[in-house]
Amino acid sequence: MEITAHSQYNLKTVTALSRLMMYKKRNPRKSILIFGCAWFVLLLLNILLGILDEPSVLAYILLILLGSLAMFGYFFAPKIQYKNMGAFKDGTHTFVFYDEKFTVTSQTASSVGTSDFNYATIQKIMETTEYLFLFPNKNQSFIVDKSTLSEQDMNTLRVALVSKIGSQYIICNY
Repeated sequence: MEITAHSQYNLKTVTALSRLMMYKKRNPRKSILIFGCAWFVLLLLNILLGILDEPSVLAYILLILLGSLAMFGYFFAPKIQYKNMGAFKDGTHTFVFYDEKFTVTSQTASSVGTSDFNYATIQKIMETTEYLFLFPNKNQSFIVDKSTLSEQDMNTLRVALVSKIGSQYIICNY
């Protein structure tokens, strides 16, 4: 097997990773919409049923705080993470998957590097409709853009990766 894929670490890919980490297997768009609706209903109920006594004021503060945190995490955190990538921002990555290893060639504005990895170093893989996220540890991931793969190559790669890491291959339904 020799399958080549590419990816560019731009704002779109960083946003996808950020939301994947925040929402895990849940669809981020549905989750933020459900949270927003629940938040609005609670706020509306508090306004309609509550009088401005001390517990009601604390509820308003809590609702505003929770809403602000959710909105920050969904809309602003990915942009901050992307901005803080420094030299790695907009880097391009080429992945070549072989039977026993995979190779990553990274190119940024200031450097080029190639590394080989054994599949045993991958702790988890999460697949969405657009990307494969390969996690060698909790704090690092490789992002593979699935649009650079043919459907046949993607199916072959999926079968190969599942055979290597088993139940740690997670398909997210979004």
